[in-house]
Amino acid sequence: MKLISCHIENFGALHSCDFTFSEGLNTFCSPNGGGKTTLADFIKAAFYGLPAATARSRFNARRRYRPFSGGAFGGNVQFEWKGADYRIERFFEGSSGDCVTVYRNGAVTREFAGREPGVAVFGLDAQSFERTLFISGVEGELSPTGGIVARLGDYNSPEDGENAAESAAAVLERAAKNLQGRGGKGLIPALEQSEKQLSAEIANINAVSARLGEKYAERAAICSRLPRVPSAEGRPQSQRDRLAAELDYKRERAARILASYPAGLPSAEEIAALCGGAPRKDGGAKNNMRLPAALSFALSSLLIAAGIAFMFFSVLVGVAALCAGVLFAAATLGILVLGKRHPAARTDAEGVLKKYNLTGVSAAVAAAGMERDATEYAALKREIEEGEAMLFREGCDRSAQSGEDAETLRRRLAAVDRDISCDEALIEGLDERLAALDDVRAELAERRRQYSAYTAAAMFIRRAGEELGEIYAAPVANAFSRYCAMLHSSPGGSVGMGKNYEVTLEGGGRLREEGHLSSGQRAAVGLCFRMALAESLFPSDRPFVVLDDPFADLDEDHMARAAAFLSSLAAEWQIIYFCCHPSRKI
Repeated sequence: MKLISCHIENFGALHSCDFTFSEGLNTFCSPNGGGKTTLADFIKAAFYGLPAATARSRFNARRRYRPFSGGAFGGNVQFEWKGADYRIERFFEGSSGDCVTVYRNGAVTREFAGREPGVAVFGLDAQSFERTLFISGVEGELSPTGGIVARLGDYNSPEDGENAAESAAAVLERAAKNLQGRGGKGLIPALEQSEKQLSAEIANINAVSARLGEKYAERAAICSRLPRVPSAEGRPQSQRDRLAAELDYKRERAARILASYPAGLPSAEEIAALCGGAPRKDGGAKNNMRLPAALSFALSSLLIAAGIAFMFFSVLVGVAALCAGVLFAAATLGILVLGKRHPAARTDAEGVLKKYNLTGVSAAVAAAGMERDATEYAALKREIEEGEAMLFREGCDRSAQSGEDAETLRRRLAAVDRDISCDEALIEGLDERLAALDDVRAELAERRRQYSAYTAAAMFIRRAGEELGEIYAAPVANAFSRYCAMLHSSPGGSVGMGKNYEVTLEGGGRLREEGHLSSGQRAAVGLCFRMALAESLFPSDRPFVVLDDPFADLDEDHMARAAAFLSSLAAEWQIIYFCCHPSRKI
């Protein structure tokens, strides 16, 4: 890439001026006020524009170069790039706003639409352009911009001005901090607190469920000690009516319990299966068939004996009785054998839940409800039988064991009923809390996995970014050392460049800050620094370099070295060099 020409119309001290540029070194030497810096700034402004000038802004280039007489304010720059001829026409309008038109091979083009031509052509923002290809005076930072670092590493767009590895690591670290922050903040501590609270609630519900059986037993005991109502004979009608009403209520309650179990009340074996234990061993199951079987065998033996006896009087009657006894005994034996061959199988918890249409309910809750209903139904059945008998029995059978009157027992019964109701309501929420605990634990495991992944990835990316930075900094450091050697710039020690592109100065066995450089030394080192960056940024298609009198503070010996240095650079670079004194003319 190279500049061809430019035309300036009313830009500062320059009016209707034309300039042409050749390859290699282009030197413009004129006294102060001759327009050297104006020309240099116009070249930069053609590619990047001028900052806005507002009432509150400081005195800037737009105010400086705007003509007092008004009129057209700007010009054009022609250059060759990628085998085509380009022309940028830019005129500045008042305090802000530019009118920009770009031509390619004589025709208007919109390939730079939406961005400054300098960004499109050089791949650098305005600040990065001033740190590399536009060298003005001896002041300036001896460090690259974020856009330059990104462009050198080629792992971020030049407009971003930020190291991609550092940015990505920061994003991951912020995400990890949202999960696990300091002081117990973040999503993970909140989930851990939820897990702890749900676990405590479930443990409390299980403890309540374990004590519920005792409360059922206590209720049944209180009911058994309540005073019996007097019999109907010789008692007032109101007491008989009250007893009848209580019996009606108990019958209705017992009917509701039965109605809630269409398949019949659950057995002790089914409740034990839900609890994961063996059925209660009360001996009833084993002895259900022993007494009927014994009676059946006794009857069959009696028939056989009668048949033998009747044969002495009537053969026909004796044979009939004998056959009946044999058949009866055989039938009884068959029933016993079949009963042993087909014992009742224990129903597992899943089968019990399915039988009573309780799928989706935990076995513990179902067992507690079934045991409660079975206990209550048994108590109601007993009380109904006793109440019905008391209607026909005289006297009043009061409880002599407890020593408590009826009102006290009823108050105790009401309190126990309230406790049982509260406990049952609490137990009904067990399934919901168990499901919530599973969800919390699953999410907690996932968040912990994410946190580990975020922190590990951030550390890896940051380390990789540092290593990558060292890799991309090496060519710049080598070029910087080579240029310093060409310029013979050795300011009281060796000058080098660190992995972060910082200029280092070593002398007397210690590292020093670059602020120790004198103005002349800084000018020489600054030129080497910027040319090293430019060489790494543009390894093949070398653009032009503008130098606006950078050697004003060099002595005669160092100026001679700088002149030789620029002459050698002109073999590869187009250099636009401005100076104001013949001693610095090259």
